[in-house]
Amino acid sequence: MSWKLMLFLLGGFYLFFLVLALPAEHVIGLWEAPPGQLAYQRPQGTWLAGESSGVWVGTFSLGRVRWRLQPASLFLGCVEYQLKFESSSARRASGRIGRCIGSRVFLADFEAVIPARDLGMLASNGLLAVAGQVEADVASLRQGGDAFREAEGAVSWKAAALEAPNRLRLGSIRMDLGIQDGALAGRLSNQGGELALAGSVISLDPAGRYVLDLRLGSPNGGPPPSWVTSVARRQQDGTYALRHTGQL
Repeated sequence: MSWKLMLFLLGGFYLFFLVLALPAEHVIGLWEAPPGQLAYQRPQGTWLAGESSGVWVGTFSLGRVRWRLQPASLFLGCVEYQLKFESSSARRASGRIGRCIGSRVFLADFEAVIPARDLGMLASNGLLAVAGQVEADVASLRQGGDAFREAEGAVSWKAAALEAPNRLRLGSIRMDLGIQDGALAGRLSNQGGELALAGSVISLDPAGRYVLDLRLGSPNGGPPPSWVTSVARRQQDGTYALRHTGQL
């Protein structure tokens, strides 16, 4: 073997192991999260497999997050990771996240069971007390550029209730995911509650701006709770419309 060939092979092995040893920070850097939306403890491991002992989206803690590269995704022009979340609030949370050529980001096979009170604190900065359990089952969620392109799955809120100022039982709420004008849209329906939510929609754009377009009514055809008539506008079909916008 000539010295030139040996030098070439040694250089190739060096570059190969250098790539394998890229630090775990490169994984988090892939998602280009806006400043202030994503915070984390210093990751351990490499871009192939690693973990962070603490990850936060805004003020919401995801707990310990572990990731492992799915090598087959590289042949499709993507970098895909299997994620597992270990937090004090989530009873179960796992899924796959990836980024492909063309800045396409996707989430797949995501499942989570989380107490509703934790999500209520995230959405209302602690002003809204809620009860029940949220179960997410998202088959696919894909974002391309500045818009969502695909959404398939559902989120259920079991034994849903608002605790304050007066307890209001909402029964079992289901939100079916879809796309509406480039935003992630969830169409709401419920059973067994003191209010009917049929026709209500929640939408969220990639920048974190959300719109609640609620249609509130009584499930038995009678008048809704008195507070509904004071904050929402009555429609011709007897329901009450309530619209609210905000930023996560």
